[in-house]
Amino acid sequence: MAATSYPPDSYRHLVHENHARFESFIQTGEVKPVFLWNLVIPVLLPVLALLVPHRRGARYVRPLVMACVVGLSYDTICHRRMLLGGNGYMGGLVPAWECIWVATLLIFRNAERDFQRIERHSLPPATAGLDGDASLNCYTRQTRCKDTTLERSETLTWQAYPQALSHRLNWILGLVTNMRGPEWNWRISSLGALPPSVQSQLNSRHNEKDNAITKSNNMRSCLRSAFSTWLKSYLILDLIKLLMIRDQYFLGAVYPPPDPPFPFHHLAPYPALVHVYRCLITGIAILAALNYVCSFNPLLFGGLSLAFP
Repeated sequence: MAATSYPPDSYRHLVHENHARFESFIQTGEVKPVFLWNLVIPVLLPVLALLVPHRRGARYVRPLVMACVVGLSYDTICHRRMLLGGNGYMGGLVPAWECIWVATLLIFRNAERDFQRIERHSLPPATAGLDGDASLNCYTRQTRCKDTTLERSETLTWQAYPQALSHRLNWILGLVTNMRGPEWNWRISSLGALPPSVQSQLNSRHNEKDNAITKSNNMRSCLRSAFSTWLKSYLILDLIKLLMIRDQYFLGAVYPPPDPPFPFHHLAPYPALVHVYRCLITGIAILAALNYVCSFNPLLFGGLSLAFP
């Protein structure tokens, strides 16, 4: 939606004005609204593409699906608008991110070769004895022997691209939606090493990198760090909102560009510095907003892991 050339009376007036302009554009057909399927379908399409094994034509299917995702994202960014998500900012950010994510999974990486997930598998049932004599001894002395055939244990292993369709679907859904979570061999580096109890059950060739860090991160220190990030991001967002809401430029009056508010009004004789200042606080606001939202994940699940170990 086009920016205004005059300063609005207030922030609330600007919000109502943007809403009225949005409704007008929808009624006249100048733009289309963003529906849920515009954001969901680009995530579901790579799931269908990854279900096709490479030997059955995946090298043809995956570029085609990638082209469809790019086309849908282009339509959303160029021809659709929304008011939610930072006055429509998410309506452009999400499709752009989906293109990068889908290209990573379908074009730049080979899911059948590059990705593995930690899964729990059952071991064969334990035997009652080590040899025939022990078995006979257990049979003849039932009062002293316990039947161990019902005892089953489980182990963790690296699971590559599965062959069974149902297992493959579960594996691919985790790959697409888990965002490089801790159970994947390409998990984000900030998660640190796997716990020693997990490393000991996995194939040693996958543990060489993990074994460089033998001590797992303490969950309480991680929670303190996440809370500190959340609090600092909140305060930074609050400060930047205070600066932006007093600057007519961020309220839509972009031409001619107004002077920045106090204490940055001294930059008014230098338009280049004013531009740098506004770009800087915009970038800091985006970074702080992402840190603020992402810190909820470790706070929630880390807190649950301590409450229910």
